[in-house]
Amino acid sequence: PIATKKTKRKAIDPYHAELLKQRDEIVLELDSVKRRQAHIAVEMSQYERRVEHTPEREQRLKTLERDYENLQKNYQSLLDKKLTAGMQKSLAQGRKGAKFSIVDPAYTPVVPVIPNIPLIMAAGLVLGCALGFGGAVGLELMGRGFRSAEEVEITLGLPVIASIPLYESAFGGAMQTVRALSGKSRTTSLMLSGGGSHGGVDMQVVGGLPAASVRQKGQNGQLHTPTPGLELVSMWRPLSFVAEQYRVAATRLELMTGDRKSTAIVVTSAVMGEGKSSTALNLGYVLAKDLDRRTIIIDCDLKRPMQHIYAGVWQHPGLVEVLRGTKTTEDCVQRLGESGPWILPAGAVGDNPVGLAKMHQLADLVAELKEKFDYVIIDAPPVLPLADMQVLASTGDLIAYVVKASMTGRDVVQKALKALGENSNLGIILNGLDAHTTPYYMQQEYYREAHHEQLK
Repeated sequence: PIATKKTKRKAIDPYHAELLKQRDEIVLELDSVKRRQAHIAVEMSQYERRVEHTPEREQRLKTLERDYENLQKNYQSLLDKKLTAGMQKSLAQGRKGAKFSIVDPAYTPVVPVIPNIPLIMAAGLVLGCALGFGGAVGLELMGRGFRSAEEVEITLGLPVIASIPLYESAFGGAMQTVRALSGKSRTTSLMLSGGGSHGGVDMQVVGGLPAASVRQKGQNGQLHTPTPGLELVSMWRPLSFVAEQYRVAATRLELMTGDRKSTAIVVTSAVMGEGKSSTALNLGYVLAKDLDRRTIIIDCDLKRPMQHIYAGVWQHPGLVEVLRGTKTTEDCVQRLGESGPWILPAGAVGDNPVGLAKMHQLADLVAELKEKFDYVIIDAPPVLPLADMQVLASTGDLIAYVVKASMTGRDVVQKALKALGENSNLGIILNGLDAHTTPYYMQQEYYREAHHEQLK
């Protein structure tokens, strides 16, 4: 009965049996892990010993490699010696009964091998064309300004009134003499810029050249006769091509005036040094002298007045005194010769220039002068550096925009035109063209020959 009871307990408690089974499996697994741990420890010991012997084995490997290279070199040396010995043996045997035969006979070349003249000529031609084309493109890209009237019209889309060559082409001869004479006349004009009353007009002939001058007395009572500068080419060289181009410009400007009884022409440029003042003076002289138009020139470039120097008149009284109300217009104007234009110089500019508020009075003055004269030419300041031009642009009926050839950058010209705004009554005068780049019929020699033929 007791055994039966124990058997039933074992059969009844399966959970305890399961736990005992799991315990046995865990014990077996633990033994397996311990054996693996011991095996890994043995392997680690082996690897550590290998690592410790690595430097020694590397040294042995290097020694073996060095020995191998030496043996290989020795072997190659022996092969070379064997080959040399074989060649010497063959040569020695061949000398005993040597026989020579011509394999390929020599011949005289028809053409020289070097130098290859056609190749050199072809390479030179290609290189020359490349250099020429590259140089032309480089010069075109480096060109700052306009070089012809066609470039101006294509780029700006505005008509070119005239193309004025360099003034030197009108005088010819040594340019040192021309510049010396011009500098002398400027010095005389500067000496007379101190003020005083102006007297009568005197026409003389000096050295075969017409000299229209205003005779004036200085503070010491001495009589001075200032002469216009050589910038007035239309007076000094009336038969030159430069003067002829100014006549072309004056004629085209007169055609642009239309039905106006009186016209105000504003002469300006993008920056200073482009010849706008000399252009204004020559245009005024041609309009008065050749076209018999009553013309007055107003020097409105109060920052850098030049008309009194170029025309050879007193600097003041002038425009500044008229705008300030200290003088009347009749007291300030001076005439260049008996049939030349009237000049209203800048006046006593000094260190206190006339402000923009006074410049607005210029519109009334221009309107007053238009009633007395056929043409009122305004020598305006440049467009870009100063603000005066923005006021003066509205006072004129036409704008003559002077551009210095090959000097003024195209971007500068376009920027100044943009500042002026759209104006249909605007024409370009291309100034300072190189006489050597102009056609023959536009050069001074052509006109000189034509003048000699007329004299014959």
